[in-house]
Amino acid sequence: MGTHLPGSPSERRHAEAASGPSAGPGPATPAADREASARLVERLERSEARYRRLVELSPDGIVVEREGRVLFANPAFLRLVRATRFEEVLGRRTLDFVHPDSQGVAAEARIRMITTGRPEALIEERFLRRMHTQWFTMTGKR
Repeated sequence: MGTHLPGSPSERRHAEAASGPSAGPGPATPAADREASARLVERLERSEARYRRLVELSPDGIVVEREGRVLFANPAFLRLVRATRFEEVLGRRTLDFVHPDSQGVAAEARIRMITTGRPEALIEERFLRRMHTQWFTMTGKR
């Protein structure tokens, strides 16, 4: 009897093939293994497209950052800071968009989220918005 593995039958066959021979059914040929891998890749691509659409259509500003620098911002965030193009925020420090009086609170919240892996409770922060070539202060909740 084969080992019980979670997931769809194709995922189980793929995992069994990767872990070595088993008494249960598995891909009989390399072609079957490639087909199972192709199905997994297709499912992942569909899932990624759904997630991207959800983020892009969200009415809430969403930023993806690495080491404190903006890698991605959805259209709602661009509207929030009144940026007209993504390139205006790409690579900038995320704290560049937070009022100096709120930067300590924002930095502490970020550290807690990274440390605990959990989202923060709502806090009030002041953000900076672009108006023509200047940035001005606004207050918001996240």
